[in-house]
Amino acid sequence: MFRQILTEPSQRDLLRILWKTKEEEEPVSYRLKTVTYGTKCSPFLATRVLRQLAMDEVKNFPLASEVVLSDVYTDDIVTGSQDLGTAIALKDQLINLFNTCGMVLHKWNSNARELLDLKNENSEISFNQEDSTIKTLGMAWKSNEDQFIFKVSVKEQTVYAKRDVLSTIAKLFDPLGLLGPVICKAKIFLQRLWLEKVNWGDPTSRTIC
Repeated sequence: MFRQILTEPSQRDLLRILWKTKEEEEPVSYRLKTVTYGTKCSPFLATRVLRQLAMDEVKNFPLASEVVLSDVYTDDIVTGSQDLGTAIALKDQLINLFNTCGMVLHKWNSNARELLDLKNENSEISFNQEDSTIKTLGMAWKSNEDQFIFKVSVKEQTVYAKRDVLSTIAKLFDPLGLLGPVICKAKIFLQRLWLEKVNWGDPTSRTIC
C-alpha cells in the first residue's frame, strides 16, 4: 500500500537513502518518491489517502466508500453485510475501488463459503478455504464457524498482588467490545482494590474477591 502513494515533490529530499551494491563502491544517494516503511508519518499518510480515495469515488463505489471510511484498521478491512448479494456487490466494489489507485486486495476471508468460492480472473486475490482461522484486530477469527477466539494466559500463583490483577486485565484486548461484560467485571474488582487502598505489591484479600 505504501509504495503506491506518491509523496509531495518538495518533501522528497527529506526521504533520501544511501545505497551501494558492492562493498568497494561509493554509496549513491536516492530520493524516495513514494511513502516508505519505517517513518512515523507513514501509517497516517496511508490512512489519509484511503479516506480521500473513498470520498473521491463515493459516487462510483458507494458501498465500498462507506466501508473504507468506517471499517478500515491500519491495512485491514473488517466488515460484513446483511446478505450474500450485498456482500458480493461490496467485494466487487472494493476490488474495483482499490484498482483505481493500483492497490490489489488480498488475503480475503469470509464465513460464507459461497463468497469464498467466487474466483476473480486476472487477479492475485486468494480466497483461502483450508486455514479458516486468521488474526484480525489482535483477535483470532475462525471464519468457517464465525467465532472470535480470545486467549488469555493467567499465571497461576497462590497470592495475587494488585499489579498482577492490572497486568491480567491489560491482556484482554477487545477493540470491538465483545468481552465488555467480562472486562467490566474485572475492572470493577480493580476499582474495589483502589477503594480498599491496597498498594501495588500488597496481596489481595479473599474478602474483596
